[in-house]
Amino acid sequence: MKLLAGKHPEMNTRQFNYKGSQITARWTDDRVVSSFLVELDQYLIISNSHVGVRRVVDAYVGNGKSLYDRPELDFLSTEIEINDGAGASLYLSDDFFAYLSGPQLKISQKRRLECYNNLIMLNNASLFYRLEQDVSPSYVNDLVNDKYIRRDMLVCPHGGTYSIDVNQNTATCSLHNRINYLTPNRESEILKISEREREGYEAYKARYLKDWRDLAIPAVVNVDFNDEDVRLEFCALPLNGNKVHQSLTSAAPVDPVRLSLPSTETSTVFTFSINGGREQLSNFLPAIPGFRKVLASDPTLTDLSWIGDKATINLADVMHQMTGKKPVSFTPATKPAADTLYLFVMRKDEKPVDLSKFYSNLVKLESTLIVVNPPRMEDYFFDAGEVPIPKPMLHEMLHTVTEDED
Repeated sequence: MKLLAGKHPEMNTRQFNYKGSQITARWTDDRVVSSFLVELDQYLIISNSHVGVRRVVDAYVGNGKSLYDRPELDFLSTEIEINDGAGASLYLSDDFFAYLSGPQLKISQKRRLECYNNLIMLNNASLFYRLEQDVSPSYVNDLVNDKYIRRDMLVCPHGGTYSIDVNQNTATCSLHNRINYLTPNRESEILKISEREREGYEAYKARYLKDWRDLAIPAVVNVDFNDEDVRLEFCALPLNGNKVHQSLTSAAPVDPVRLSLPSTETSTVFTFSINGGREQLSNFLPAIPGFRKVLASDPTLTDLSWIGDKATINLADVMHQMTGKKPVSFTPATKPAADTLYLFVMRKDEKPVDLSKFYSNLVKLESTLIVVNPPRMEDYFFDAGEVPIPKPMLHEMLHTVTEDED
């Protein structure tokens, strides 16, 4: 906190009581700092909006809607264990999807985006003013009077007023604040809309109901993680008439099947596993692009009734199939060898590694290093883009998961 106060000496700090809860507010007038903190029993809530933190308190004390009390969550909790301790659980409710697609959020988002574009134009106009006048503008009218911007481009759709922050040489809006620190949408209440906004939202609503509504399924997502792995569990509420739910149901076995995760090497970046039962898997695989061509090219694979119940592909396997070389895990202490394929998965918590010297040695030894998730692209990197699954590998995988080689 001392570091924050030293960096922003103008920061305001105040505590206030809201419905029996003590909220600590820290903010600067430009909202570079905007923090609202409250402790609710064993929970610590931090928000960048005073409206947001009040809504949490309302729900906690029973004065507002609480997702925890929803009957569909009670049902889902009987199907999947809700994390209470290590990891986290995310509940995506029907009310949540309704808010994301509702007029309050969509129209306020559009207004904020239009204001953001106006602020960009004002900042650009201010930049040209400084270049030509050799002084910063003090008022928006300076830009209008000298014809650096038109007055009709200075209308905030939410009714805000534009001005110039002369201390930071940036444009501001009395409602939406400034670029990079825009006011959260929750603080922008929609009281009246124009005919153009109504027509725009109705057009969006029609597209949403046609293309996206079936994807908005109430669900619980569990996230468990440790130093090496992240595990996601997903449980959706069964909805009659929902096309996505019907597709997922038809692709799953009648009785639940436990998914046993395959063992992986340290070079494995991503592993995709399916355990939906033999019949469901044989129906699913032909839908993968290119899979039907593989089946048609080999008569022994036509009958998928013998297929196994699992399918797994990872990056190391793909590299082995494509190059004929088994990838060797790379570490900063690795001594390069000739004609070798190295695989280096850079993790977020690792210190930056200078690969320039190693690269020079690789060129001399005619070896290759594949770097996954580099924090930045170096001049000597080549961006390989997406890695396709080789057709021979699909053949091999099909033969591997079938019970009969014939």
